[in-house]
Amino acid sequence: MESRQVIFIGGIHGVGKGTICRELERHFLIETVSASELLKWSEVSKVPGNKAVQNISDTQERLISGFNQLKGSNYIIDGHFTLFDKDFNVIIVPDEVFQRIKPIHMCIIIDEPKEVAQRLLKRDGIIYDLNKLKDMQLMELDHAKYLSERMNTPLTIIKNGNIKSLLETLEKVYQKRVVGE
Repeated sequence: MESRQVIFIGGIHGVGKGTICRELERHFLIETVSASELLKWSEVSKVPGNKAVQNISDTQERLISGFNQLKGSNYIIDGHFTLFDKDFNVIIVPDEVFQRIKPIHMCIIIDEPKEVAQRLLKRDGIIYDLNKLKDMQLMELDHAKYLSERMNTPLTIIKNGNIKSLLETLEKVYQKRVVGE
């Protein structure tokens, strides 16, 4: 089987990853799969809206296992560069996870933490500490930049949901690789 072509879209909870992934999916006709789907989050956490990860190494192994079971070759993965641990401390996702996924492009979505907190409240009915969201977003951005440099993988930073630059980049650089033309 030819090598898999993965675009990884990361960002904190509630930042708009799903919305942007759906737009990319329509534009490039590529299937989107969330990290939560791959690792079967509903089996890991029985509490609706829970974002705390009890065992990060276990969940990331589940993620890789789910990823390896995918049948197709082109995917957009909606995931995270950092996670909340069981004590709601922000922890980076290990480099190895990204090395095993081998994305051809990474994207980090950022937005005003206050806006994100409002979305999370509306979506999940949970009030998040604004400072935790700020810290998580800063760590997400730093880790995304680090991984991009370490893996020599292009990174696009999307602010406030404006995906124009990402669409242009993917059209120019990856369209033939991504859509198989």
